[in-house]
Amino acid sequence: MMLILLQQGIIYSILGDKYMANQRFQSYNNLCPKDLPDRKLLDSIMMRAKRQGAKIDEAKQKQKSRKSGEGNATKNKQTWKQPSKDDGQKLD
Repeated sequence: MMLILLQQGIIYSILGDKYMANQRFQSYNNLCPKDLPDRKLLDSIMMRAKRQGAKIDEAKQKQKSRKSGEGNATKNKQTWKQPSKDDGQKLD
């Protein structure tokens, strides 16, 4: 059962659902014996999943901010104009 909770926590972390992930990780911590030989390995997997989930969440936030900023950027975007002889600039 504890491994199922750990797996569910990992999946929720990757999906970006921090609340559900933390619930599953907390349940895993409560059920997993402290003297389990592989406890350190399982804990390191849990921490890695949490970090990866945070990175995914951060990337989603950046993508959202870019999308909201694109609307303003296209309105204020200036088009590039190639200089011509009529502009009074010397072309080489």
